[in-house]
Amino acid sequence: MPLRAAELTPGRTFGLAFGHGDDLFPELIRFCDDNGVRAGYIPGFVGAFRYVKVVGTCHRRLNAR
Repeated sequence: MPLRAAELTPGRTFGLAFGHGDDLFPELIRFCDDNGVRAGYIPGFVGAFRYVKVVGTCHRRLNAR
């Protein structure tokens, strides 16, 4: 059976930024409704934290496994 291939032309592309305290799914649903998006995929997702404590070092931890 011969290989079948076709060039895909992407449609609309959106970038979204949610505000502090926004719930992901209700806001995503509202966005889709407002913009007529009925199907799609999320190729990348970057999350943020409300609170995070970052600790760093330039040296290897002695108890690292």
